[in-house]
Amino acid sequence: MESAGFDTGFTPDEKNLRAPDIAVGNVPDKPGWVSGVPPLAVEYADVGQDEQELQAKIHTLLGAGTRYVWVVRLTGPRRVEVYESHASPYSAYPG
Repeated sequence: MESAGFDTGFTPDEKNLRAPDIAVGNVPDKPGWVSGVPPLAVEYADVGQDEQELQAKIHTLLGAGTRYVWVVRLTGPRRVEVYESHASPYSAYPG
């Protein structure tokens, strides 16, 4: 079974600290920042979301080895944006 965490802090490199809303994989059961990145990161984007910061977080995570970043959009049409390092992002809509 994969590990998962909520707001788990990751250090993908010496200059960045990132804490996805949900991380799946590479989440040890101990306190402190985690070296590396999770295979899957989930972010919730709602009213007031800083899009530049969100895109920077996505870029950092994918560049450090995260396979997928899902952005759950809670404003406008409900959807999940799927980001992968070597593919164009796409949206999945419920129902």
